Amino acid sequence: MSALAKNMGEPITIISSLFCMCLLLLLCKLWWTPIRIQYRLHMQGIKGPSYKFICGNVKRSLKQAVGFIR
Repeated sequence: MSALAKNMGEPITIISSLFCMCLLLLLCKLWWTPIRIQYRLHMQGIKGPSYKFICGNVKRSLKQAVGFIR
């Protein structure tokens, strides 16, 4: 095996590692952070609708906004 073939795995490893790190960061921002905030608010006695992944509480908020307008 040549030296060039041995070194071809390094860029792929770096790129895949960066991709996994970005994916974990995105998952943390979109799922873990809202769940953690909801838990802490609940522990303080503040209750509200449960968090839905990605879309959040958009449907409920829109229904409330339409109800206030009418």
